[in-house]
Amino acid sequence: MKKTLGILLMLFALIACGEKQKSLAEYEAYQVKIARKNFTANNGEYSILLPHDWNVNEDPIVSDTVLYVMETGSSDTTLVAMGIMKMNVIYGNIDNEFDKLIKEMTTRASNVKLIEKSNMKIGDKAAQTALLTYEHDGKIIQEEIDIFIPINDTQYYYIGLVCDKNEKTEHHFGMMIGCAKTFKLNK
Repeated sequence: MKKTLGILLMLFALIACGEKQKSLAEYEAYQVKIARKNFTANNGEYSILLPHDWNVNEDPIVSDTVLYVMETGSSDTTLVAMGIMKMNVIYGNIDNEFDKLIKEMTTRASNVKLIEKSNMKIGDKAAQTALLTYEHDGKIIQEEIDIFIPINDTQYYYIGLVCDKNEKTEHHFGMMIGCAKTFKLNK
């Protein structure tokens, strides 16, 4: 009986460890080697290396806050996407903008949770990052990494990495973070 109970406790511990949420640092450390192609935005403001087989959709935006959107993603059925937006400061102060954006995202929907905030080097810029999860029926179904790159006192680039939660999440985020780190302002 004690042996069976011990085995059950070990099994429970292994299952619990297997469900552990990855951190931003763990996703960033996951190195993925892929064939990449250089992408330069239509407006010429930035370039970034993307997986060679990704579809790119550039949409000009008519908005007071979002100036430009670029969406990419693989062609399979799993959501793996990177959105790059050039945005004007909404909340009046570049220093508080990121915190207010993340707070708005987590309070407007009850299924969004902030896991952690951190910093990351993107190209030659210091960026703020956040890891968010989206839940349904108590289970994480999607994760998002948001990257905030200030340009000046009134504008910034916002890179959103989104991935369905599955056995390939670590691989997908490792690949997308590797690509995001090649983001470079050209002007």
